[in-house]
Amino acid sequence: MIHENSKAAYATIQDMTVTHQFALLKIVKENPDSTAREIELLSNNIPAPWKRLPELRFKGFVSNPYTRPCKVTGRKSMVWAEA
Repeated sequence: MIHENSKAAYATIQDMTVTHQFALLKIVKENPDSTAREIELLSNNIPAPWKRLPELRFKGFVSNPYTRPCKVTGRKSMVWAEA
């Protein structure tokens, strides 16, 4: 049996996740073709943006059209763009 507090905590986390996803989607729209690390620097302390971006891709909101060197790390990285 799942305790009511656990259900409430799960619902709160789900709400926060969706809020973070839409905040990151806005960043991707405003900064097209940025890498995850570049987006992280623009994310205003959204926790774990690298986890939210694949979730947005799974939902069909963003895609990875190509790779390029990241301006932050210098490594070849996927870019994120609005789908």
